[in-house]
Amino acid sequence: MSVSDLLKTETSELHTAVEQSIDWSGWLKTIPQYEQFLIRMVSFLPEVDQRLDQLLAVPEDWFRKRRKGEWALSDLCALRDSDLHAGSEEPAIAPSADTSQFTWIADAPTAAGVLYVLEGSTMGGQQLCHLVRNSFPAEAEVPLKYLNGYGTNTRSRWQQTKAWLDQFLEATADQAKAVDAAKKMFVVYGEQLGSQK
Repeated sequence: MSVSDLLKTETSELHTAVEQSIDWSGWLKTIPQYEQFLIRMVSFLPEVDQRLDQLLAVPEDWFRKRRKGEWALSDLCALRDSDLHAGSEEPAIAPSADTSQFTWIADAPTAAGVLYVLEGSTMGGQQLCHLVRNSFPAEAEVPLKYLNGYGTNTRSRWQQTKAWLDQFLEATADQAKAVDAAKKMFVVYGEQLGSQK
């Protein structure tokens, strides 16, 4: 079994539970709700991205140009500057998550497990783009850089990520660390999006 298949198998049950706990149509049906979704992403992803950059010295383009929390921030700013946002209240951008929340991302194998979840979510983001587009008038130009991921290249980018994981995580102990980290990252998503406060 490849490492990427191991990660999928070992996290499948938790992944499903987290997905079922998130009301995607609730997050993405109206402009204020979509704005809150982006705020949630901006509140924790930049710190996670920073840790991955520090711990994974991956020179390839796919890693350096990967989707990051700053893409969600770009969408949030574009949404607030658009006609779609006119007349609605503008909630403050949530402060960055307490950095101590992510001290568990402490070594390269753990960071690789987190990367598995972050990059895997680009595949689901493609489906969420359709949900957003169907929720708003066809002429509405909703900023979707974060959810759209890599557009038509998303599937091939995901294959690159999995191939890298398969090569990088050779040691059994490293694979176990990556699995544990992936599970923790799924829990983070559940905590951030499983309820709308």
